[in-house]
Amino acid sequence: MFTLTAAAIYARGYNGWTNDLFMGEDDKFWAASAGLIFNLAEATRLEAGVGYEQVDGDTTKGPSFDQSVWTATGGIYWDPVSQATVGLQANYQDFGKDLDNNGFQVRFGTWLRFP
Repeated sequence: MFTLTAAAIYARGYNGWTNDLFMGEDDKFWAASAGLIFNLAEATRLEAGVGYEQVDGDTTKGPSFDQSVWTATGGIYWDPVSQATVGLQANYQDFGKDLDNNGFQVRFGTWLRFP
């Protein structure tokens, strides 16, 4: 069994979503992502996804600039009990012309949920 996910956002002048990019108060921003979740067993799953973010800077009101980033992510997660998840995740981010920020990261995490 698998699950397909997707999300999108479009905003102008919304500073509450700055994620991986710098955003000014009047900049246009949009982002989209898609992912797949493959259940290997009842408590184990593989997740893979890709996302794109872009800020179109409004240079008429001060310093601002256009920027974008592609992100690809994958991971394996295990839920030993309903209140805990253990996972290993890797992602790569490509900031295009800003090559100094491109990078690959691997993370191990534990998420605890309390009702």
